[in-house]
Amino acid sequence: MTEWVALLRGINVGGVNIKSAELAGLFRESGFDAVKTVLATGNVLFSSPEEAGDTVAAEGLRTRLEELLSERFGYEARVVLEPRARIAGVAAAYPYAESAAHHAYVVFGSDPGALAALLDDAAGRGLSVDAPAADREGVRASDALDRGSAGPVPVAEGAERVSAGEGVLYWACPRGSSTDTPFSKLTAAARHKPSLTTRNLNTVRKLL
Repeated sequence: MTEWVALLRGINVGGVNIKSAELAGLFRESGFDAVKTVLATGNVLFSSPEEAGDTVAAEGLRTRLEELLSERFGYEARVVLEPRARIAGVAAAYPYAESAAHHAYVVFGSDPGALAALLDDAAGRGLSVDAPAADREGVRASDALDRGSAGPVPVAEGAERVSAGEGVLYWACPRGSSTDTPFSKLTAAARHKPSLTTRNLNTVRKLL
């Protein structure tokens, strides 16, 4: 059995309201084991036989979850599916210095190509991107911001920074500006929005 994390996009915002108990109930009724919801932002931990290394099986599982959610709750469900074993590394690799002046976010995508396209789009618009040379086949570890031995990278007050991680993007956003910075508006664009979901770094840590 593989432990998975299902990250549901757009839950309990924009009129899509689903109680955690109802969400967990659907997963259990559908035959998944070790089901647990984390916070009320659409995060579900569960176990399923599909192996993380089997991309075809994982894609089939993601599609099944979207169909189950859409049918039960009456909305166009979008899910990003991650092996739970990967989450610790994702959280630990956040490259920026955490501070009271900024939100620390991790951007997940339903496929690496979606993240690469977003990163290239951001760089093309002149945003402060630390790894503009994203691979169109996926966001590569070699594209990630190199912290070297200096530790987390500080972010100037009022600035936002974006960099590539291993299959995710990291985003330092000025506190209170999560919906109106240039990068946030780009993630909300129709060509990117369906494939992405963003989580606060503290939320990601709760998924461990």
